[in-house]
Amino acid sequence: KVKDVYKISAERLDMLKKRIKEKKLDRKHVLSVSRVMTSYPPADVLEIGDIILNINGFPVADVEDVEDQVKGKSKVTVTIQRNQEEKTVDVITASLPIAGTSQVVAFAGLSIQPIFPHVAFSSFMPEGAENGGVFIVRRMSGSPADQSRIPTNVWITHVNDNPVKNIDDFLEIVTNLENNSDTRIKIVTRQGVSRAYTLKTDFHYFGTQLLERKVGTTDWTNQSINNEV
Repeated sequence: KVKDVYKISAERLDMLKKRIKEKKLDRKHVLSVSRVMTSYPPADVLEIGDIILNINGFPVADVEDVEDQVKGKSKVTVTIQRNQEEKTVDVITASLPIAGTSQVVAFAGLSIQPIFPHVAFSSFMPEGAENGGVFIVRRMSGSPADQSRIPTNVWITHVNDNPVKNIDDFLEIVTNLENNSDTRIKIVTRQGVSRAYTLKTDFHYFGTQLLERKVGTTDWTNQSINNEV
């Protein structure tokens, strides 16, 4: 039945059956791609629904097999079944951060950070976003962003028409902003809807700050970017 539904070749099917038996899995078990994280390299070549047949020639029957085959490798060759046709693709591997937030930027009353990996894995990501993108998680009452009604739970994609792919891009642009300047912020919602807002910077009360967690620790540093006393 598996062969009939997915049109897997007899040779591949025999290899999978052997591996499934070795691992004592359900005989009807197949490994497929259920979600892709658009900001990571594998999304360039793998699609939802792809059946994973083998990695570097080794038949894979479950996630543990996949982990064993990609561990320590920057690129792997994956044989997949897509639309009832067998294909071989080269996949660049990528590690996911698991320690939570490591960068937070305070700007104009907004708290901004890369999106959490589990959210990125299960939702839309803006085109070109890198390393979790530039995601608004909080807005302070009475701030310039609040007065402009900039929403939360959205990505910032442009500042003054300059594209921002990640936190470093964002900081490079806002570092050079003048106080009391009109700043155009373009956002994209998690449904893919784009909107633009204009806020006036106020570095006296709402300066820009970068909070970073030191690697491997729970200690944070706080750097002021453009505050006015």
